[in-house]
Amino acid sequence: MSDIRQKDIFLASEGDAWFVRNRANLEGGATERPDPVALAVKELSVRPGEILEIGCANGWRLDLLTREYGARGCGIDPSAQAIADGRRRFSTLDLSCATAELLPFGEARFDLLIYGFCLYLCDRRDLFRIVAEGDRVLADGGHLLIYDFFTNVPHRRIYHHDPRLVSYKMDYAALFCANPNYRLIANRRFGVDGGAPTSEDDALSVAVLKKNISAGFPLREPNP
Repeated sequence: MSDIRQKDIFLASEGDAWFVRNRANLEGGATERPDPVALAVKELSVRPGEILEIGCANGWRLDLLTREYGARGCGIDPSAQAIADGRRRFSTLDLSCATAELLPFGEARFDLLIYGFCLYLCDRRDLFRIVAEGDRVLADGGHLLIYDFFTNVPHRRIYHHDPRLVSYKMDYAALFCANPNYRLIANRRFGVDGGAPTSEDDALSVAVLKKNISAGFPLREPNP
């Protein structure tokens, strides 16, 4: 494999190519099936006030969520065309062309952070930076949702839309659960058609985690 950076290819061309291929599915917002991320947010016991979606496309999901909960929404995506389309359609959203390892937002700003089916295409060398950036912008007590491929056996595949790229499949929630400040509270798994997964390459999930710093490292009295 070459040492080419996937994020540079997405910023230069493939992000826009993805948007063009999928634009018809975004014209009306949600697809025919209920959005699994929106369903997971609905099951939370709190209403989000500040939402960030990483891999937001043109912001269609953010628009649904912000209108549903009266929240403020920010989103990033590597596709300049998607961001431009979203700015035309959804004037209340704050949309930027950016990538997950360097978020253009202040610390502890958001109480809901969504990775919208994007981590499987991120450069492996950036994974810990991505986790650190997500943790930096998520407020204590906030929720983290990861919508992506899921497998207990990490592996990679050549990305069928561009042979220069690789898709990486793993349990992405485990990256955050290594930190005791994060607790996995739900992980719904399903196949690409919405039913039961039929193979390791067909398995998706929406993992829901809660950030709680005081619960992660509770204070203990010193030894006598």
